[in-house]
Amino acid sequence: MNTKPNFVDSGFDEVTGESWVTVALNHQFYAGRSRISEEDKDKISKYAGCRFAEMKAEINALRDLRRKEKEKCDECKKFVKALECYKNFDKESKTARCVYRQLNRRIRNVNYLTELINRKREDFLIAINQRDIVVKAIDRKKAKES
Repeated sequence: MNTKPNFVDSGFDEVTGESWVTVALNHQFYAGRSRISEEDKDKISKYAGCRFAEMKAEINALRDLRRKEKEKCDECKKFVKALECYKNFDKESKTARCVYRQLNRRIRNVNYLTELINRKREDFLIAINQRDIVVKAIDRKKAKES
């Protein structure tokens, strides 16, 4: 399962302070947008805006992948439940163990994607906080020099 989106395109509008990035994952395209806040208009950074937009696009791509994997997992759960309803279904047979293994594999994939999305969200918030710290440090240095 490929979980690493590939960068496709980016852009930045200096007038509005909006950045956008497109990434591709499994032959599908996902967009992310980021806009500069009013108080940071004097500290516009094309790089930071595009990085934030890229992080949002990656989260969107992973959410969609998780949704698709969850659908597959739910279908597999329904199938296993239907098999268990038969009175001559043997839970200990090799075939049954293969079915359970597939179900467990799908559940692990969904859980992995959920953890990955949560990590990406945390990284996004950390990146925003780090940018604020750097900007404040630069402002303090400029104030000392003048």
